[in-house]
Amino acid sequence: MIIKPIGTGSALSKRFFNNNYLIEFENYKLLIDAGSSLKYGLQAADVSYGDIDYVFITHFHFDHAGGIEELLTNNYWTFKDGKHSPKLTKFIMLEPQVSNYNNLLSPGLSNQNMCYTDYMETIILSNQSTLQIGSYEFEFIDTSDLHCLGMQSYGVHIKNRNTGANIIFTSDIQNLEKSSIRERINDYTVAIFQDVSFSYNPVHAFFDDILLYYPKKYYPLLYLMHYGDDIDKFLPTIKNYGMNIVQQKKALNLL
Repeated sequence: MIIKPIGTGSALSKRFFNNNYLIEFENYKLLIDAGSSLKYGLQAADVSYGDIDYVFITHFHFDHAGGIEELLTNNYWTFKDGKHSPKLTKFIMLEPQVSNYNNLLSPGLSNQNMCYTDYMETIILSNQSTLQIGSYEFEFIDTSDLHCLGMQSYGVHIKNRNTGANIIFTSDIQNLEKSSIRERINDYTVAIFQDVSFSYNPVHAFFDDILLYYPKKYYPLLYLMHYGDDIDKFLPTIKNYGMNIVQQKKALNLL
């Protein structure tokens, strides 16, 4: 499994694209989050909209969901030999997310006798929080209210069913102590993608809180993401604690 950081920056970053990731495994490509800078991040990574098979949105802030409509429109309005040949991207949705999709996409796509769901293939998980694709299991971790009070949000736990190797993707989270992230770490965990802020932030994990939340033995597993434009001045501190930083266009082969 290869993880390609399409963007690694905070919502208002001027240096980095939105914190979105392309997961490549077997013959599939799954996009985690589709922010408003997605078009530019994909171009920089030499990836086209049509390459994407699956999409999962962790929450509906613009830097994670603002590029969905353009992705759907590009993939739907494709032509081969002059004939309309739409690609319906598969969107993985937990049932509580459906109303968010409706609110976000209906104004632009539910018209001309079409509904936004005509542009996609929906995979709605009604009574479960896991999905198997090929040899991998994707478990969606409910972190609602832990990023923003009153907001739905989810992390992702990805496991190789053959080896047990797994990675944890926190997405945006501020209140780590009330999450189940730490309890999910085991001897087969190879990476934890953790959002970070180096100044106090009411909706993102403060670096000092990360130090307190994770036992020191897990520091080398941490890949910090969703950082600000001033990240360079904090690189020595990150290195001193034995942690890693995710970099745009630098793919990681982890599972």
